[in-house]
Amino acid sequence: MLRSHGALLSPEVCPYQGLAPFESEKSEFFFGRARATHSLLERLAPRLDEHGSILLISGASGVGKSSLLRAGLMPALAKGMFPVAGSHRWPRLLLTPTSRPLRALAEGWAEEFGGRVETVHEHLRDDPRRTLSEALLPDGRLLLVVDQFEELFVLVTDEQERQAFVRVLDVLAEGPRGAGVIIGVRADYWDRCAAYPQFAGAIQDGQVIVEPMAEADLRLAITGPAAAVGLEIEPGLVETILGELTAGDRYEAGALPLLSQALRNTWERREDGRLTVRGYEESGRVRDSVRRTADEVLGRLPAEDRKAALRIFRRMTLITAGGRVARRRATLTEIHAAASADSAERRDRAEALLSAFADQRLLTLDEDSVEIAHDALLIAWPTLRQWLEPDLTAQTVYDQLIDDAAQWAENHRDPAFLYRGARLLAVQDTRPRWDRDPDSFPPPGPTVERFITASTGAARR
Repeated sequence: MLRSHGALLSPEVCPYQGLAPFESEKSEFFFGRARATHSLLERLAPRLDEHGSILLISGASGVGKSSLLRAGLMPALAKGMFPVAGSHRWPRLLLTPTSRPLRALAEGWAEEFGGRVETVHEHLRDDPRRTLSEALLPDGRLLLVVDQFEELFVLVTDEQERQAFVRVLDVLAEGPRGAGVIIGVRADYWDRCAAYPQFAGAIQDGQVIVEPMAEADLRLAITGPAAAVGLEIEPGLVETILGELTAGDRYEAGALPLLSQALRNTWERREDGRLTVRGYEESGRVRDSVRRTADEVLGRLPAEDRKAALRIFRRMTLITAGGRVARRRATLTEIHAAASADSAERRDRAEALLSAFADQRLLTLDEDSVEIAHDALLIAWPTLRQWLEPDLTAQTVYDQLIDDAAQWAENHRDPAFLYRGARLLAVQDTRPRWDRDPDSFPPPGPTVERFITASTGAARR
């Protein structure tokens, strides 16, 4: 058996993460991104000597940004691979924005440097320069990594909160002895970042695009973790997998989570410490592995728990403007409420339900919260899309209502713009759903309320 960080590893240890990203503590299984990690370190070094040293790490969903930051960059910094003397001693903070980004930063800051979270939160909001100057930083440096930055636009509904967080990042990055701020964001949210002048320099010359893996890197991502725990790979399996990942003359950009889930499922079907073609095919291959895994977990649940699963997954998703489905982190309190877990027995059943999906790396459980492991599940599991279809319809009605109400107001409240018949009925039918889920459907505001009232009155007359 092999030894890693003092622990014995064997083929009984699964080296594949499923849909979840690799974390620092799993870096011994993180293969295929050595060149990307080195490139990231090289790009970061000169940014620390510039004012406003924000570095944007971008790429398609599923290309491996989170794993690169968490299991590539962070361990490399800890090992002193950064080309600046003493950098291994610099504090390193990693966070995701959540729906309250300043609070998330305050919690991480207080844990690293001490102090009350409420006090740190207040200082970050009112005087971030003071917060930085009061922290005892070796050599005056700090590295702050904000992963999944798109949450700032998906989960944060208060523009003032959003601007305050962006301002804090800009202040922390200022000056030759400021913080190195590294932001990981999906490529389809670049236009949202560009709306904030604090990111202008980073967008122009402070960006790193995480590209799809080359064949040699993909091969290593498959074989490296297996070798780390002493697993054998049946001849032909790697070529079979690589053939499925081909998209024209290159490999698919967003297939890494699907690949990892397929490899995890293949590991569960290993034969005498060997990953086999048969196990891979039975797992559903890359294309169908996520769907098959999720449906199998769901199928093993009692009928009542399957209904609870629908409500629970709904709490872990958000329908954004334009009808895009996004993940959201839900507290266990929210989950228990969604599952009607009003007794100890029901709470135990709800948590067992969560564990069933988490065991297959479809969900990520924390001490007091849970979230879908990766955006890939939102696309690759048709059952979930079917569950969310009524909400997608409600979002379409909601978005159209806001646009039409604004047009009515711009035209001096001309009655010709009011809703009648089926359009008014659609609003009345879907409004209870909006009221139940203010995260997805924020209160639309007084103009919309007046528009609905006027439309309803006109219909009655």
